[in-house]
Amino acid sequence: MRLAALLTCSFLVCLACAGPGGVARPDWVTGSSAAHPDAAWVTASASGSSEGSARGNARAELSRVFHSRVESEVRDRSASTLTSSASGRKTEELVESIEVDTTVRSEGAFEGVRIAEIWRDPHGGLWHALAVVDKAELRAALAVETAEATRRVAGDLARADAAPTPLGAARALLDAVRSSRERDVLVARARVVGAPRDDGRPTRAEIERRLDTVLWGTRFQVRALEVDSSGGTRGDLPQLREAFEKRITRIGFRIVRDGPGDGHEADLVLTARMLLEKVPREFDGHFVRWQGAYEVTGPPPGGVVVLSSQGSGGESYSTLDIARTRALTKGAQQLANDLQQQISRYLQDREDH
Repeated sequence: MRLAALLTCSFLVCLACAGPGGVARPDWVTGSSAAHPDAAWVTASASGSSEGSARGNARAELSRVFHSRVESEVRDRSASTLTSSASGRKTEELVESIEVDTTVRSEGAFEGVRIAEIWRDPHGGLWHALAVVDKAELRAALAVETAEATRRVAGDLARADAAPTPLGAARALLDAVRSSRERDVLVARARVVGAPRDDGRPTRAEIERRLDTVLWGTRFQVRALEVDSSGGTRGDLPQLREAFEKRITRIGFRIVRDGPGDGHEADLVLTARMLLEKVPREFDGHFVRWQGAYEVTGPPPGGVVVLSSQGSGGESYSTLDIARTRALTKGAQQLANDLQQQISRYLQDREDH
């Protein structure tokens, strides 16, 4: 009896370690896979109530494990970049605010993932799946993608060199920062699968230093004029000029008011014109309509037009002077807001490579 009980117990233990048809529980269910060692593979296992869910969960777990390692690499690389970067805080804020965040995670499972093994536990029927990625294959694929990202960085920097205005150079350099960050992610992915550390020249820190110089060294000169209905100049509009200057300095650019030839020439000239016209109305009080337009160009002579816009509106009041002041204030605010949006859109516009 004791021998029979011992044999029965041994049989049950064997069943507990076995799957369908007596197949033993794979090593990867509770530990590492001997058939897919860490030196050559990225692996992850997961379970599910069905074979399909187990496969999907294993793929998702592999992506999570892989991307968490990539994020760690990216953080280390970014910390090193910021430590070596002399860029001002405003440059960092601008880059962060206008770029679509470079994401470490790809859509769905990344390329090369396959389900190497599937096993169903006979006790409870839970399915287990092992997802794997060949590190050598992924390194080769990432080398191609990294080379393409490096080409994009070089192209962005070449456009910055050829840009006719500082805003054009800034847009190209912001593209270069974005391309460099995308490249950093690819390099981090390659590092996770065993690629040697890449020097990443030029580094993002070097590009951001150049962007810092271009952006915060750009000098604007603002001219604001009141015009008549025929387009003739009536005189200066200080309130309109100050509205633009306030918005420009808030963005981070510099303002110069000195004339040419004294060493303080502007890099960009904003010329704004506004018509303030009383409109007859069949009611008590006064209505003043404003029509305004501006354009941003390179310095004369022959400065290329970079941005332009126009707008209109009106304000009423019981006295003509106050109606005029209200119309001027409203028009100046609207045009200045429009300028900020235009600059933001211009810098966000990523040029095709």
